[in-house]
Amino acid sequence: MRSCERRVQNPAYSHTRIFYLLDANGQVPLMSSTTESSELYYRERGRGFPLIILHGFLGMSDNWMSIARALSDCRRVVLVDLPNHGRSPRIKSLRISEMAERIIDLLDHLGIQSADWLGHSLGGKIAMYIALRWPERVRRLIVVDIAPKEYPPAPIHQKILDTMVQTPLQQFATKTEVANYFIQTLHNPQIATFLAKNLDYADGQLRWRIDPVHLQRHYSDILRWDIPPKAQPIEAIFIAGGASPYIRPEDEALILQYFPSAAIVRIPEAGHWVHIDKRHETITALRSFLSCG
Repeated sequence: MRSCERRVQNPAYSHTRIFYLLDANGQVPLMSSTTESSELYYRERGRGFPLIILHGFLGMSDNWMSIARALSDCRRVVLVDLPNHGRSPRIKSLRISEMAERIIDLLDHLGIQSADWLGHSLGGKIAMYIALRWPERVRRLIVVDIAPKEYPPAPIHQKILDTMVQTPLQQFATKTEVANYFIQTLHNPQIATFLAKNLDYADGQLRWRIDPVHLQRHYSDILRWDIPPKAQPIEAIFIAGGASPYIRPEDEALILQYFPSAAIVRIPEAGHWVHIDKRHETITALRSFLSCG
């Protein structure tokens, strides 16, 4: 194995020093459950009270950079790559509880005792879990297009993972070529561009930053939600896409069982990626809830 150290090159951001070994295929190996969570990759922008942003399944911190810039005048924004995502190390489990523990360890490493939290999709589940288990670490909670419940497997997720596993990366020279292949395979340019962000180069060859086989094998872990309702009086807002099926009208009563003071806002014509489909409306809702002025 050879070692690899990675740093953010953009001086507008900083993050912890990440140092780990690459395997013979240039991949980050799976880490044991005892791996230090301070190795999670993160970016920071702005000053003020901390706001932790957790992205969704198959995403990375890059997906929320535009939103972070829009909030950096009033918050110290910390964007985290979840375990098994982006530039963060791989761990054996995809369970919500274990990923949440890694993120809490990262906050301890950063000296952050309490923060506002924003989580989208899978990141929203993790943020809710943290709010319920460690309420003293959460001042305000923002959950984007996900409810506190178990979800059935999403056919689009299964198709994406199948495509990633079956894609012969050795036949492509650039990320653009792979993105074009995804467009032909998935017939969705937005998803194709999204997936191409998960590509990196090792020794001049394209490779996945994430392990699609591992994610496919443990996909059911992220669907589960086995926390019984327990009212937590945290100031919260749930932002749903008006065209998304992830938060249904019947889910609103369930949300209030966990977070009785929560506001539930639907942004018309937005899909699951609310912050991309309706960026301006999302920023307006966030700034209002966070009292950014």
